[in-house]
Amino acid sequence: METLRLYPPAVAVEREASEDIVLTSDEDRINVFKGDLFQVPITVLHMDRQHFDDPYAFKPQRFMASNIAHHPYAHLPFGAGPRNCVAKRLALMEAKLALIYSVHNFKFEICDKTARPPERYYTLGLNVPKEVVLRVVKRIH
Repeated sequence: METLRLYPPAVAVEREASEDIVLTSDEDRINVFKGDLFQVPITVLHMDRQHFDDPYAFKPQRFMASNIAHHPYAHLPFGAGPRNCVAKRLALMEAKLALIYSVHNFKFEICDKTARPPERYYTLGLNVPKEVVLRVVKRIH
């Protein structure tokens, strides 16, 4: 889940207001009218220090059951609510199975050609690494 927080597959979700509302803060008011489209910038949300301390650090323990204390809508790699990603469970299960199989059968080493941290680009709303060069060695069992 921490990898999805740092590198969400989609950088934003778009929603349509189902009714007129007024969003307020200490400094401002914004009128949102029924039918207005707005975007929630997932990447910005995931890097908010209000929800995640040291947000640019990779800390998988953030999502251990004993540590989860962030707002339920602070982590949205698959969106949320009735319009969230329909394949969320399948995607997570496939990712876990692929990771288990890969780590069990292969050793991965990052080559010197890979930029650290990896450079990224955004296309069609997706967050994609530019280039990650790995050496893959089959494990002998």
